[in-house]
Amino acid sequence: MIAMSHCWRYSAGPSTLGVLVLVDIFQEIDEELRQDRLNKLWKSYGYYFVGFLAFIIVCVGGWKGWQMYSVSQLELSSHRYEMASRFLLEEKQVDASSLFQGLSEEGYAIYKVLGTFERAALLAKNEKQNEAIALYSKISEDPEISQAFRDAGSLFSVLLRMKSPSARADELPASSPDLARVHFEIRRHKQRCTELRI
Repeated sequence: MIAMSHCWRYSAGPSTLGVLVLVDIFQEIDEELRQDRLNKLWKSYGYYFVGFLAFIIVCVGGWKGWQMYSVSQLELSSHRYEMASRFLLEEKQVDASSLFQGLSEEGYAIYKVLGTFERAALLAKNEKQNEAIALYSKISEDPEISQAFRDAGSLFSVLLRMKSPSARADELPASSPDLARVHFEIRRHKQRCTELRI
């Protein structure tokens, strides 16, 4: 029995070794085939892959650059708006007006609209109603500005026009349903005033 098991072990050893050698050969061939396929793919599509990666890097870099530019422009416009507001508090209207004018022409994002509003308010305060009305009308007709600011521009324009004794209610703008109601109420008020004078 001992001799038999020893024979079995002896006879099993070389055949198992042969199977392991065959498995190793097949694995090496498989790895070489994979390597050849990867080399062929790289030769065919490697430039596209590198180009795609470069495109992604450029896009991310451009996006980050745009974000940094936007933040710096917002900070600059914010600083200019703050300085103009300080000048207003210090009664330096000429300096404030020039800063608000610069903001209304070159301000970034919301500060352009705010600068225009402030400039128009200063003009109205200095008895330059026609110029102020023109600025408010410009705001109310700008499609790039949000509806709330356009409505505010229309409303301020209406209020300034109502101060004029020659204002006609039918010439007043009504750019939204809410302002149309205000427009209607202003016309009714003017009609009542006219009837009371007669």
